[in-house]
Amino acid sequence: GVKSKKPTGSSYSIKEYFEKLKQKPEVYSKMKFMYMSCFVYGFTTIGAMLINICIMTEIGSDFSLGALTSIFSLVSIITILLVNKFTKAGKRSWMFIVSGILPVITSAVFAIWPSVTTLIIYFAGMAISKIIYQVIFDIYRNGTLKQAGLYSEISEHQTLVELLFNSSRTISYAILMILGICKNFTLFKVFLVIFALGYTATLILIGVYEKKYLKTTETEQKTLETNL
Repeated sequence: GVKSKKPTGSSYSIKEYFEKLKQKPEVYSKMKFMYMSCFVYGFTTIGAMLINICIMTEIGSDFSLGALTSIFSLVSIITILLVNKFTKAGKRSWMFIVSGILPVITSAVFAIWPSVTTLIIYFAGMAISKIIYQVIFDIYRNGTLKQAGLYSEISEHQTLVELLFNSSRTISYAILMILGICKNFTLFKVFLVIFALGYTATLILIGVYEKKYLKTTETEQKTLETNL
């Protein structure tokens, strides 16, 4: 299946993919940033599960879970519309700082003073931060490869992405399982704050990536967005 998607005469080889990357030092440097971000991002994918546990612990209602999820899905949509309209690549350092601080502060507030109110604040902070890094990161993750003319190696690239995602995701769920066996909500709240730092780390990495590599002219930026 992988081979049929690739150009005639080519083969699936991660080793060859790395050799091609190394022939383009700037692209190789960019992709190392992306892969580091992929690994950190994997830790954050446990977020929905953690929030669900918090909601069921504090509220104990499936209806409340569905209502909050619907409300903050709307918050996420509004956030990304505002980001697309009022920000430009390479000039978003302030946004990454703010959205990177939000998860840590809101999770810490909930951990110290668990209540329905602080849970909603935590949920809102996570919703805003998550949609910002998810959309921007998803664009750069594959867009960098396409821009470099290596899109025929998307199979190898995606293999590495999923490997990194799932290795850190597995570690996260293993920790959560241990916490569940221990039945210690204090440890769970500590994990909640540590997990929020994963969001912050991902946003910092993307912010550094933008500042280092995306000082593009308006014409170049439009070309990049068109290609993506």
